[in-house]
Amino acid sequence: MIRNKVKEVAGTTIAVSWEPPLEGACPVMSYNVYYREVILQAAKSKWTTVTVGRTTTSYTLYLNCWKEYEIAVTSLNADGESNFHDSNTWKLRTRGGTFVLVYAFTILQHRSSEILVCGAQ
Repeated sequence: MIRNKVKEVAGTTIAVSWEPPLEGACPVMSYNVYYREVILQAAKSKWTTVTVGRTTTSYTLYLNCWKEYEIAVTSLNADGESNFHDSNTWKLRTRGGTFVLVYAFTILQHRSSEILVCGAQ
């Protein structure tokens, strides 16, 4: 069901995409996107779930750098949720992202015509 196949992804923004199942008498009502961090093969975090609409076939996840994850997608219809194991769980590792330098500013004084700002890096 999941289209993604790469084992390592640059950065931390992950676009998960999937093929919709063949619809018979029960059309898809929504999809569940599951993801979790793999700490060790024996120690995995709990699944986080995001539900998206029935016409959606992709979802963007914002994950952490240098971590391993498992991602799965199921569909829901009037009969219930599809088998989780039919999802073809995608296993991947994120790499480092781009660092952004953020400045913090403190307003020291405010008058009607000027603002005195102190910046810290």
